Amino acid sequence: MGKSALGEQTQMLVHKIMDLKKPEGWNEQLPDYPLINYNLYYERSLLPANDIVKVNGFAYLQTGSLLNTLSAGIDFMITNKKENNFPIVIILQPGMKICTI
Repeated sequence: MGKSALGEQTQMLVHKIMDLKKPEGWNEQLPDYPLINYNLYYERSLLPANDIVKVNGFAYLQTGSLLNTLSAGIDFMITNKKENNFPIVIILQPGMKICTI
C-alpha cells in the first residue's frame, strides 16, 4: 500500500487512455505500508454428486492488514463430462457477504 503500489501511475494512464479528466487527491496518498492478507476458502458437497451436476456450499474468509470479510453461499456446477480433456463447465456461484470489519 502506498506510493510503491503504483496506484497513481496506473490511474493516470487509464484516465489518459480513456480521455478523462486528470484525477486529483494523490497528494493525500497513504504512506508505504506492507500488507499481509490471508484467504481461506472451504467448500463441501451439499447433494450427492453425479457426473453432470454438483451443488456445493462454500465459505470464504479474508483477513489481514487490509481487508476482513466473511462470505458464504452455494455454487452449482454443470458439465458435459466429455471424455477428452476439454469439458464444458458452467459454474453459478450466488453468495452473500456476511460481514466486513
